[in-house]
Amino acid sequence: MRRIMLMTALAVILYAGNLAIAQDAPKIAVARAGRIANEMQEMKDFRQRMENEQKALQAQLRERQEKVRALKDARDQLKPDAPQFQDRNKEFLQEALNVNVWQQLMQAELERNIKVSLKSFWDRVESSVGEVAKAKGIEIVISDNRPEIPADLDQIKLEQLQQIIGQRDVLYADAKVDISDEVIALLDKKYKEGAK
Repeated sequence: MRRIMLMTALAVILYAGNLAIAQDAPKIAVARAGRIANEMQEMKDFRQRMENEQKALQAQLRERQEKVRALKDARDQLKPDAPQFQDRNKEFLQEALNVNVWQQLMQAELERNIKVSLKSFWDRVESSVGEVAKAKGIEIVISDNRPEIPADLDQIKLEQLQQIIGQRDVLYADAKVDISDEVIALLDKKYKEGAK
């Protein structure tokens, strides 16, 4: 009898200890940052704007390059010893240089705008993850950016598979601790409200 009481007391102590540990354990969740970025409406709209802007810049570049070709053709119709050849050659070279400088300037400007926008998006994602976490009483959110392993392994090389596996920091996360959908919904709501 004494042994049963001792075992019962030990069980109660262990249970109480585990309960105290469980109550002090931080509440953890995951968020799939890549998925959030791909699915948030603001990022979709941004990608579309960037695609349209690149198409417009390509059209402008083709137009400018056509002007350079026309200047070259006009110069090439003259003999190198003709009096106007030097003037046409200078005009052609100047326009070719202008197009090259313009192209580099536009590329640098586009790249800077993308970097500024991506930083701004990331700040809003981080902030929204924090808002959702606080609302749910979550103390730690781990970024789950596990790359997907293709179903058909013949599509990839061994080294690629090894890299994909090596990049997996989160090996398991129950769907109920993934707050990505809530973060996307919050970001889309804020974006929609800001667009009004």
